[in-house]
Amino acid sequence: MSKINPIILSDIETISDDETISEDEYSEKDEQNFNENEEPIAFFTKYLSVPEVIHSALPIEYPKTSPQGVATIFNITGWANPMACFNDIQYSNNGTGGSTTIQNCPYLGVSVKKDVRKCQGIKHCSFADPNFINEQHNEVDMESETFIKLNQHKYNNNKKVKTYIFYLAAKSTTCKYKVNNQFCNDQAKLRKIIINGGEEFFIGCDKWIRGEKWHRYIKVQEEIDLELLRDLFQGRDFPHVKDNQVVQGTIVERTCNVQFIKFIPYDLAACPYIALVCIGTHNHPPPPPECTPVGIRDELQTMIQNIITSDDSVTPRSIIAKNNSINATFDKDTLSEVHASLNNVDKLRTLVAKCYKNMHPYGQGNLGVMHSVQCKKFDMHNYVRRIEQFEDGQTLILCMLDFQAKALQNLK
Repeated sequence: MSKINPIILSDIETISDDETISEDEYSEKDEQNFNENEEPIAFFTKYLSVPEVIHSALPIEYPKTSPQGVATIFNITGWANPMACFNDIQYSNNGTGGSTTIQNCPYLGVSVKKDVRKCQGIKHCSFADPNFINEQHNEVDMESETFIKLNQHKYNNNKKVKTYIFYLAAKSTTCKYKVNNQFCNDQAKLRKIIINGGEEFFIGCDKWIRGEKWHRYIKVQEEIDLELLRDLFQGRDFPHVKDNQVVQGTIVERTCNVQFIKFIPYDLAACPYIALVCIGTHNHPPPPPECTPVGIRDELQTMIQNIITSDDSVTPRSIIAKNNSINATFDKDTLSEVHASLNNVDKLRTLVAKCYKNMHPYGQGNLGVMHSVQCKKFDMHNYVRRIEQFEDGQTLILCMLDFQAKALQNLK
């Protein structure tokens, strides 16, 4: 008989009678460890899944992306315009693509419209710094050095850039003056006229002769750098000089392969969520914030309407000069502090014009007065007593307040 080695049992854990062991105790721990190491996956179609999901109740200007894909889920409950979740995106995302219907989106659980678009990249000057142009990114940090530098550059050079754009646009326009049914083949020229003792500059025609009409006339606006414009017309200041030669840069279009995939439920009342899936890495620096967010734009428009109601002669310049309303509405001193896109006064000018158009759809002339009286707007019907139109095109509008009418009746 073979010899049996003794069995040592001293290292075996002793369990008392009142203790129980779950048969799944160790398997649950193993499964938990496995799940912690495994990335969660969200499926939006049978073949489209992403490892990261972000939830937001507000629109996002720079949605995050990655090579594996990032989904941003917008809760649009209570939104007046559900599609506003895409309006604030600063990337140009209306590139090539198409749309289709998904009968049952695995993530949202309802029938959705799937819309696929590509980032349209950026356009840049051929002389742009390649280190900056080739900078890739998946997300934008508003506090990063690159983004701050981008905004500062945009802010500091806004007037200069506008001047270059104005100069190039003026040079490319055609003079409408005709000689023998042929347009004038002149060259644009910076000119000056004296009006009411003050100077006014405009882009005119170098072949203009006193007494001739319909030559080119483009007024130089206040936001144009007059000194720079004068240098440009005299050939002393061009942005690109190479080997002591003035060189005109070309516009280079840089394409981007990042995909923006939108999942929009057909029944937003039943499913008040919209998904945006971004896949890929942007091969260009983030575009500057040119688009004003919808929320800020709506607040700004409401502010302008309130100002116009109290002062019907308001202008963009007067709003900027008297910044009490800006401070009261946004708790900021300037509009550029509210959002970088508002550094462009043209945006404010557009909003002011839109407010005037909404308040006075027929203008503020005779037609506008007639419309206001008929619609009983601005209490005009209690002020305008009679409107008469004559055959020669003249219009007579008699205006009188109640106390004036009573005083007139008492005259002897």
